[in-house]
Amino acid sequence: MIKKDKKLPEKYPKVLDEMSDMFLIIGPNDKFLFVNKMWTDTVGYSLKEAKSLSFKSTVDKDSVGILEDILTILSKNKKADSIKLTFISKKG
Repeated sequence: MIKKDKKLPEKYPKVLDEMSDMFLIIGPNDKFLFVNKMWTDTVGYSLKEAKSLSFKSTVDKDSVGILEDILTILSKNKKADSIKLTFISKKG
């Protein structure tokens, strides 16, 4: 279960940016609220660019269905298993 803590990036910015995994927070409008350095380095978008993108626009079409299933599960306050999505980099 994901704890709803909108101040998470403010509380732990260094920890989140130093993670070896991509970490991101998306809002209910499908916009990025936070992405860490690993995400920007891997996908190639800047923080500024990420804020103007929709999350679904950064994953491949097969991952969109998986993502929608996971978001439905999470919206019902149920636990989701690990998630494997394929991101589309800025370079394609």
